[in-house]
Amino acid sequence: MISNHPSMVGHQEFQAQHSDMLAAARASPPITVEASNQSGCALVVHPLSKALDVGTVFTIAGVDRYRLAFDDCVPVEFIVTRRAEVGHTVIFLYPPIETPSTVNHLPIRGAVVTVKRNLPVFEPGVTAAA
Repeated sequence: MISNHPSMVGHQEFQAQHSDMLAAARASPPITVEASNQSGCALVVHPLSKALDVGTVFTIAGVDRYRLAFDDCVPVEFIVTRRAEVGHTVIFLYPPIETPSTVNHLPIRGAVVTVKRNLPVFEPGVTAAA
């Protein structure tokens, strides 16, 4: 059974530990982009009602990339690179928003930022338990 595979068990534990945080992030007022045509490693948004931790994965409505091999467009997933506290208006992210290298379109004012999941983040010198 694949769900008993060691790597899946760790993923399930992580998911269980963070499900409340993700549910709260999805239930709070939506995060929206403050101004159109932003690019680079920072995204200016309306003040956050929930903090975003390093490793939070999110998408921005209308910001996608074209995949030539599949002849389709998919949303770009960004990762928070610095914790953003409640009330902050800047989300530092990776990859940078750059046309045409990472995205087809720059975000527009009012575009909704959707929190997808959190990635596990390990401190330097700390190893995961076996």
